[in-house]
Amino acid sequence: MAGYHWPSRNLTNIGALPLAFSSEGIIRIKPMENEAASLDHEFKTIEHDYGADYLKLVLTTGYLTRLLSTARGVRYLAQKFPDILADFQKITEQRKAA
Repeated sequence: MAGYHWPSRNLTNIGALPLAFSSEGIIRIKPMENEAASLDHEFKTIEHDYGADYLKLVLTTGYLTRLLSTARGVRYLAQKFPDILADFQKITEQRKAA
């Protein structure tokens, strides 16, 4: 090709290669690759667990909202579990505010 000049250094000489392509560079890169793979695995595990937990939260708050929308449910909780009723009401109010 006209106008293109090949590098003058000998590419078969290991000392002439950039650090990333030398055996020393590969030794340095390998632990970083392992750490990145480990972090990726941890992230996917957390993401999977978060998704399942979030689904449970949505279903539970939906159930509580429906339970507290009936007079019978509220009356039963008020008579038998007044402290739990207050907590359930806080949860449903937070859902409405969001």
